[in-house]
Amino acid sequence: MIRPGSKAWVQLLQRIYGICWTMLIVGLANRYMSSFSTDAESRTTLIWASRLFMYPSGITIGLLFFLSAFEPIKPPHNWALVYPALRRKK
Repeated sequence: MIRPGSKAWVQLLQRIYGICWTMLIVGLANRYMSSFSTDAESRTTLIWASRLFMYPSGITIGLLFFLSAFEPIKPPHNWALVYPALRRKK
């Protein structure tokens, strides 16, 4: 079982994010192209195609944002190791 915060969990969410954002962009492109269509039938087809992509991907992305809220919080990076000028003087 994949547990929140594990490497497999993060990789799974990244893949789902990528797929859903791709679907959302394709849906938006179809919606954009429908505004240039002069034929009523092709415009209706493009609008339905955009809804086919945009609604499921938007709902899935919202669900993934909800699930990512339950991931464990990672400690902040120690930037003083990278930038020695950030070290506090004693």
